[in-house]
Amino acid sequence: MQLQIRKYRSEDKQSLIDMTKDNWGGHDHLPHHIEQWGDDSKHHVFIGELKDQVVALSILRIMDEGKTGWMEGLRVHPEHRGKGFASQMSTKLIQTGRELGVERFRLTLAQHNEASSAIATKLGLRPIVTNLALWLDPKNITNDILNAEDDFQNISAKELLEMKSVKKLIPKNVLIRHWYAYDLSESNLPNIAHDSFTIAVREKQISALIHHFSIKDTYGPALCVGLYCIDEQAFCSGLSYVFSNLEIGIFSTILLIYEKRFHRVFNMFHWFEDEEHGIELVLYERDIE
Repeated sequence: MQLQIRKYRSEDKQSLIDMTKDNWGGHDHLPHHIEQWGDDSKHHVFIGELKDQVVALSILRIMDEGKTGWMEGLRVHPEHRGKGFASQMSTKLIQTGRELGVERFRLTLAQHNEASSAIATKLGLRPIVTNLALWLDPKNITNDILNAEDDFQNISAKELLEMKSVKKLIPKNVLIRHWYAYDLSESNLPNIAHDSFTIAVREKQISALIHHFSIKDTYGPALCVGLYCIDEQAFCSGLSYVFSNLEIGIFSTILLIYEKRFHRVFNMFHWFEDEEHGIELVLYERDIE
């Protein structure tokens, strides 16, 4: 069954709200940002119609000074899933990116999203970085086990470029900011210029990088933290710093992103047994031949 795919129009907003109202318990943020993206030349927003009914959405965001086509916002009406519409909408993004001259495509997916992972693989995208994304309730957190054994200091976004030389610190030298991925490069500094960065130093060597910033999501103010570490000791120190120094009590939730190899550290916390809201977050990439 073939969709009619066209550019988003402002009158589509209510249809998108209706289409996504049950996603994530009614907390799908996308319809509330869609008008802003629809007016932004860096976002190419597409609607899929079937018999004049809006049944699908997909978005291509141009990043890295035109180098990257970021694929996101794939939504299909619940009554029309399993009909190949997601694949059609994703193919449209690939076609658009090629026409715009991007050098590669990227997207992030939850590992358990098998349908979207299959589409990404079909379109030639391959996983390059896998992290864990864990949501924590600040009210449950106590920092009665970890000690920050390393020394910490704040650095600027520009100083962040020096982290590329630290082995085993940042996988592929790609920062995961919420759901987006940014290469450590001069051109990407404006995208992270308002974020905060803290490094841990052990015996005059950098052992961890803490990338943190706040956002407003549908649950309230959230603290987002990317924790990049060379080893488990650095991860423990980094966690201790986050729990003790970032005023976590003023946030409704904490989103923590880190490498899977460090996850066992959380087993030391008696409060962690109730924290189960986590996913494997995979960055996919495809270079243009």
